Amino acid sequence: MNNLLMLPVILPFAVGALLILLVRYRKTQRIISALTSFAMLGIAIFLAYEAYTTGVMTLEFGNWTAHSG
Repeated sequence: MNNLLMLPVILPFAVGALLILLVRYRKTQRIISALTSFAMLGIAIFLAYEAYTTGVMTLEFGNWTAHSG
């Protein structure tokens, strides 16, 4: 569940790389951008709801504990 915290970072990065490859297909770029924007909105709403109901969420990288926060 905590891995969903990375989606607002990874999704735009991956889609941006994909859109660079589709430089000649403007209509396809616009469709993918719109779909990604709606997906990001859904992810943001879901993460806000989870933060509201369960409290602060953290993601530990490399099995390191969070020292503050």
